Amino acid sequence: MSTIRLIDIYKAFKDGDNTVHALFPTTFTIEKNEFVAIIGPSGSGKSTLLTMIGALQEPSGGKLYIDDVDIALLNDKQKAKLRFEKIGFVLQSANLLPFLKINEQLELKAKYAKKRYDQKESNKLLTQLGIEKLADKYPNKLSGGERQRAAIAYALYGDPVLILADEPTASLDGQKSLEVVALLKEIAKKQNKAVIMVTHDNRLLHYCDRILKIEDGVLQEVAHSEI
Repeated sequence: MSTIRLIDIYKAFKDGDNTVHALFPTTFTIEKNEFVAIIGPSGSGKSTLLTMIGALQEPSGGKLYIDDVDIALLNDKQKAKLRFEKIGFVLQSANLLPFLKINEQLELKAKYAKKRYDQKESNKLLTQLGIEKLADKYPNKLSGGERQRAAIAYALYGDPVLILADEPTASLDGQKSLEVVALLKEIAKKQNKAVIMVTHDNRLLHYCDRILKIEDGVLQEVAHSEI
């Protein structure tokens, strides 16, 4: 069973009398254990594709399956539930609430998901990410790399099957970028998750199993040697 399966997914919208194709019909699958990069110039459709995979934006047509669930059959409430249970989001700005300590961020996620907070899972997760000593710290007391690790912990809490990382290293220096991407690869392999990363940084691509390049709404898989 594929974690992600897209069948002829496309996105088009009207701009006056013209039709703009943000994404032409696209078909591909991503399995558990895979770390996949999506690359392409600004405005090429990367974010559009990622938000559709994350069930945040509806495609104009085609089929999208997440963990074998047909997203088109879900109402808004069911989509929200699926996002909390199946998908973890990692953004470039870490996306942490400044007034909550790191362990409180995870507790809040459990509350939003209407689940009982699991302190044991939280402690285990922070330990795996090497930030267990930072559980009682506020985000502004952490370095950029530590904040991004905390954001990854937030994404992983609840054991989702899919991690979507949108430019997760954009605000980090070179060495911290490599550490974060190496961590995402480790998560894919050791925790049996599908990880999709949008990036502009070609230095990070050798960590990825596959590279999907999108340009002018057209997506194709490319070899590492072609980058």
